[in-house]
Amino acid sequence: MVGTMHSKNGLRLFFLFLLLFTALFDGLLLYTQSSTILFLINGFFVMWVPAMASGVARLLNREDWHDLSFRWRTRPIGIACLLAILFPLVIGFLAYGTAWITHLTPLLPFHATGDLEDVMEVAAPFAPSAGPTLLLLQVGITLLLTIISVVAAAGEEIGWRGYMLPRMIEGKVPGAIIISGLIWSLWHWPQILFSPPIAGMPQIVTASIFLVTITALGCISAWLRLHSESMWPPIILHAAWNIIIVELFNDFTQGVDTSLWTGEPGILVAGTMVLVVGLLAITRVKGSMTSK
Repeated sequence: MVGTMHSKNGLRLFFLFLLLFTALFDGLLLYTQSSTILFLINGFFVMWVPAMASGVARLLNREDWHDLSFRWRTRPIGIACLLAILFPLVIGFLAYGTAWITHLTPLLPFHATGDLEDVMEVAAPFAPSAGPTLLLLQVGITLLLTIISVVAAAGEEIGWRGYMLPRMIEGKVPGAIIISGLIWSLWHWPQILFSPPIAGMPQIVTASIFLVTITALGCISAWLRLHSESMWPPIILHAAWNIIIVELFNDFTQGVDTSLWTGEPGILVAGTMVLVVGLLAITRVKGSMTSK
């Protein structure tokens, strides 16, 4: 356990180096023209910025790593990991299902989009047109993307839920869970604001909808981290969200970030997140009141 003042000093160091590293890699994203370098920076280095910032903060603040638990073999952690996988599936079926039924977004045959499309294009010259070899290649690509997603998600979660969240709680920051999710979502804003508009909407509108979605997701991730006392549930939730929502469900629509209704900055996804997280929060409060 770190003291209140020590935690606040650690937070200052974390935010300082978070800003420095983010400015560095986001600047590289703006100026590089190579798709390979873009993939490496955005898919790995940017996502490991929070972990790097937390590592520097720990060293300069003379903190150990004992609170960063990667325990696995306990029943509560196993249940939390299962919930982490099921949560984006529930959100996806509710939000995308509503979009498809109401024809706000077309339901299309499966087609690779986003990172999966990029990897498939690289593998295309080596892929047969049909047969077991093609199936084996597709399974291999899926496993590879899963591993990449878990490794990339770990970089963010080690910083956000492994360092920032516990230090905010120890530093007695009011509403630490919600504030930590809000900071996480705002951290993504520069890339959204400097990206092309989605569905003709101004970037600030897209960023604001995204903020609602990711803040709510951050609350779930924080709860899993605190409830399980392990890093694995938030890491798995983050990776599962990227695979299921960002990749899989979008593979049955027009693609990643092409609709005002679906995707991370989609209105239906944001609304579903608020509804589900709100219901879970109310249920938890009622449960705690009943137990008293």
